[in-house]
Parts: sequence; structure tokens; C-alpha cells
Amino acid sequence: MPVSNPQDDPGVVGRPPGEMLVLLALSPTSGLVAREASRLSRSLGLRIRFLHVGARTPAIHRRFQTLLEHSLTEPGGDVTFRTGRIEDVVAEEAQASDLVVLGALEQEGPLGAFFSSVARRVARTAPCPTLLLPSPNPNPEPFRRLVAVMDPSTPSPEMLRDVLELARAEQVEMLHVVQELELPALNLALEEGADLDQTEEERRVNALAARHRLANLLEDCQADQVPIRVESLAGREGLEAIRYSQENSADLLIVPAPERDQSTVLERLFPRGTDLTLLNLPCALLAWRPRRTP
Repeated sequence: MPVSNPQDDPGVVGRPPGEMLVLLALSPTSGLVAREASRLSRSLGLRIRFLHVGARTPAIHRRFQTLLEHSLTEPGGDVTFRTGRIEDVVAEEAQASDLVVLGALEQEGPLGAFFSSVARRVARTAPCPTLLLPSPNPNPEPFRRLVAVMDPSTPSPEMLRDVLELARAEQVEMLHVVQELELPALNLALEEGADLDQTEEERRVNALAARHRLANLLEDCQADQVPIRVESLAGREGLEAIRYSQENSADLLIVPAPERDQSTVLERLFPRGTDLTLLNLPCALLAWRPRRTP
């Protein structure tokens, strides 16, 4: 999700801007989604394109045109109409996009892990990062408090660079970079009667090693110009990120996107990590993934 603003960076003059693909539905919040996406597209220097998956009729086309006229601060903007399975259409249309944006429910229903909403399915299958907006603001403001969840064992340099670019573009108050450290070893040790002190020491050593890897990565990515707080969270993966975001009043949570659309029945019964976070959005969520080549 590269920031593309030639006015601010003479080194990229002549490079065409990237693209933001915004999915619009026949929903009361679509105008707010369009308005929020428009603000962010200007912040990131991305051109914006709107997509509706459904049949095009004169009435529906006029409805979207009116919606965009009332939602966008700048004239222009039309909607591409496509039919098909929504996540498949988005995956095809977003091949050249840097970011997909769409609205989402804050929480899935009791069977959400088995019958995911459109937003969750798109987040799992899109070829680029996906931004879910559960409560788009009628008066959009920059994301000021970001929480980025990094893999404790193999933190992604590409993800961190994208997060830092976003943080700079939005002029954040604070970027919280967190690592979730589950304790399966502790649970196993308790079941097998192992020494609790030894297990706790192993957990502490692992946490320090993960923090050291992240510190080295932050130094390599030249993160000194962004206000950053680094935290290690011990507990259930996904749940701790939700809790931390709520406690720190985050307005954007950034997590690695799931690697695949399908999961086992057991994984759906007991979701963890990003799958769990997607079921309970504490705020706007960016499911990050490296852009796939067509």
C-alpha cells in the first residue's frame, strides 16, 4: 500500500499514482464509506475508483451518481458495475489496486465464523490490503492512533514499511506496534506437570527475543520520525489485539491478512489471530498483505 504523492517527493515525479478500489453497496452507509475513502485517497495520493457488484439499471446508476455527488468534495467519480460472486469480482478488479475499501459490521452473528459477511470474505481473498470501515465518520478525520500487530517470530519488513508510510501520511499521534505472544507452552507444561518457574522463564526469553527482532526491524526501516510505542501482549492471539485497541482508543487496527479463504471446522469453531479479530472489529481495520502480481 505505497503512498504515492509526487508533490511531496520529487523522486517519484512522473510515476503514475496508485489506485484505491472502493466497494459500494445499496446501503445507508455507502455515502459515508465513499466520503471516508475520498479523504484517505487524498492523504495517500491514490486515485479512487468505485465498484458495485450487481446489475446496472438506470435507477440504481442514478442513485449512485447522486450518492457520489453528495459525498465527494471534488466533482467526478463514476461507478463500475459487475455481476458475480462479490469476493471473486473484487479479486479480479483489484489486481492493479493498492488498497480495497468497504464498509463492514462491527460484529458477526453467532454463526459468523461459518457464514462470513462480504467484508470478511473480501479481506480474506483480495490481492492487496483491505480496509474495513465499521463506523465511517460523517466528517472524516485522519487516523491518529494506530495499532499494528506484527508477527513475533518473523515480523514483515514490507508490512512495517507500509505501516510507517501510512503513519507519516496521516500524521499520527501514536503508532502502537504490538506483538501477541500466546502461551501454549505454559498450558502444555501445566498439563504435563513441568516446572512453572522454568516455563515462565522460557516465556520471558521468547518475549525478549521477539522484542529484539522488532527493535532491529524498526531501526532498519528508519522509524525515528514517527512516535512509536512497542508492546508485547501475552494471551490469546487476536483477542489481545482487540483488547489493546479498545484500551488505547485506536481508530485503526492493522493486522496481517489471513493467508487463505478456507479454514478447517476446528479453526472456525475456535478462531484465533486475524480470523478472530475480523469477527469483532474494535475500530476500522486494515488487513494487510503484500500485493499479489496478476
